[in-house]
Amino acid sequence: MSRTQAAPRFEIPDPKSAGPGRGPLIIVGSIVALIVVAAVVAIILTGGGDSSPATIESGAASPAGELGGSSGAALGLQDPQVAGVALPLFETVQGDPAVGRQAPIASGTDFDGNPVELHSTGKPTAIVFLAHWCPHCQREVKDLGTWLSEGSLPDDVALLSVATSINPDRPNYPPDEWLAREKWAPPVLVDTTGAVAEAYGLSAFPYWVFLNADGTVAARATGEMSTATLEQVLAGLKR
Repeated sequence: MSRTQAAPRFEIPDPKSAGPGRGPLIIVGSIVALIVVAAVVAIILTGGGDSSPATIESGAASPAGELGGSSGAALGLQDPQVAGVALPLFETVQGDPAVGRQAPIASGTDFDGNPVELHSTGKPTAIVFLAHWCPHCQREVKDLGTWLSEGSLPDDVALLSVATSINPDRPNYPPDEWLAREKWAPPVLVDTTGAVAEAYGLSAFPYWVFLNADGTVAARATGEMSTATLEQVLAGLKR
């Protein structure tokens, strides 16, 4: 659904606006994503200290484009609701002003109409925001699905997901069929309007928000994250 009812608080570059030379930009994006995710590991594991970041592998991130696309009515779902103070737009891991702040509470449904909430679960929580048209999200879902099927998610950690930037005019629509094909197991909050993504400060896909057990933000990151890195990050969250 076009978000004519409220203008977004920030602008995100549209990937279709990229001109010649996009190849080198993607290479640069991959390098930046590697540095960003490495910094996330370093910040969480050292409590924000000055230790050198871990060496990891990471893919690139896709610019988010328009966050809204399909209304809840078009999908037969309710639009999500958000309560609390929105997080600032994610721009950098180092000095991220969202760290230590209470994450907003978002409530909505999955694709079957079952209620889903993003909130303090009483245990560390990882939230991944996904777009059906994003190739990096598609690879992330596939890799994470395999990791989850092997029982690798710690029992004391919750993993939630948000399907957002839903647009019938973009590839791999509808997102529920994509996630069903991949046998995606984590709960999925359907962000029909983009309000949840905006409240959490999303700037690119895949987008990760890591919460401590008390619901405060431990770190945020964009780009594909290897399961080895994810395990490191989850281990460092406060119980």
